[in-house]
Formats: sequence, C-alpha cells, structure tokens
Amino acid sequence: MISLIIFFQYITDLFDGAVGRYRDAGLIKWGYYMDHLLDYFFIASIITAYSLLFPASFNLLFMGILIVTAGFLVSVYLFYSVSDKMNISFLNCGPTEIRLFLILLNTTLIFLGVDLAQKALLYIFIAEILILFFMVYKTQKTLWKKDMAIKNHTQ
Repeated sequence: MISLIIFFQYITDLFDGAVGRYRDAGLIKWGYYMDHLLDYFFIASIITAYSLLFPASFNLLFMGILIVTAGFLVSVYLFYSVSDKMNISFLNCGPTEIRLFLILLNTTLIFLGVDLAQKALLYIFIAEILILFFMVYKTQKTLWKKDMAIKNHTQ
C-alpha cells in the first residue's frame, strides 16, 4: 500500500505544474507553496506509516528521522529563498531516487519483515544525519562565497 501511495504522489507531483501551466491558472506562487507543503506532509505520512510497523521502542528514532528529513526540506527551501536557485538533488540523489529507495525499502519490508530493518534503522538514521551535515556545510560555504563576492565587489 505504501508503495502505491509513493507512486501516486510521484505522478501527481510530476503533473501538477504541467496541468497548472496548461490551464493557465496563474497560480505560480500558490502552486509553489502548496506543492512544497504537500511534499512535507507526504514525507511525514510515509515516515509515520513506517513507524507504525515497528515496536513503540523505535518511536524516538522515527521522531529523529522525521526531524532530520524535514531538515533537508528546510535547507532546500531556505537556499532557494536566498539564492533564487532551486537545487532539489544532492550527490546525484533527488526526489525520484528517494522515492525509488522508499519503494525498495517497502518491498524489502514486505518480503523480509521488519527484523532486518530494525537492525539497520539506526545506521540509516546516522547516515541521514551525516548527509544532512555535509549538505548544510556545502550550502553555507556556497552562500558565504556569494556574500563575500558581493561584499568585495561593492567596496
């Protein structure tokens, strides 16, 4: 069921902007806002659904996963707000690859159960934290260079 939800979210995310442009609705800012807000609700619902498969002792870990995952979204949106550049992929991994990973994870859970996932979840969380730190480091470095170039150019 989760794989089907991921697939339908991908299809709707793929075509929502195209439909808006075709209909000439003129809802560019509203569409951007709603698209990204719904992306957050989607990922939060997926993480919540996965957490229901695990014993309650994993709740804190899933809360951490949700917080770190939201950190990726916030970082992308903040970078866009200060640079006017939307960069939704990092290390050649974007929304499509993440959706494919989730479908693969879901398929693995169906065939192997949650026992293996229970053992791997902490390592997945640690990897997610490290990738977010690396992403934030690269992003702040890029923005710092832009600020210094502007500062040096105006003096």
